[in-house]
Amino acid sequence: MSAARTIYKSEIGSHLSYPIKFQELCESLAPTMEELGIGVRFSAWNAPRQNETREIYPIIEASYDLRDDGAWEIKVSPIPRAIREEVRALLLPALAAQVHAWLVAKRTDGWRSTYHALRGRFDAASKQLLFHEHNAASYEGSSVKR
Repeated sequence: MSAARTIYKSEIGSHLSYPIKFQELCESLAPTMEELGIGVRFSAWNAPRQNETREIYPIIEASYDLRDDGAWEIKVSPIPRAIREEVRALLLPALAAQVHAWLVAKRTDGWRSTYHALRGRFDAASKQLLFHEHNAASYEGSSVKR
């Protein structure tokens, strides 16, 4: 067991905002963050430009990567400041429901032999936070409606 930690935090423009803070993430996913030693990246790779609108905004990605010695990681992406509160209202309950459940699910040794991720994205048209598991068939995708 090791402490949760911020691995990296990109600086972002004033038109962007991260939808959740590190401390809020730790509190929402306690004690799992510490138990799994989850590292957190606040990454602005491919962030929206000023005045750019998108249909889908990446929000959060929880992942397990065997290549990183079985490392668990959460990546948080910035979003336009104008939609931050709307996204937060969906994200905070989803952390306990979808993300925490995915992190603590029982896994086989076969599952742990490859990369897996649970990706949460905000659909601007439907106003939903949609989750999809990458590279695994056992977890059913779900959505959170406002």
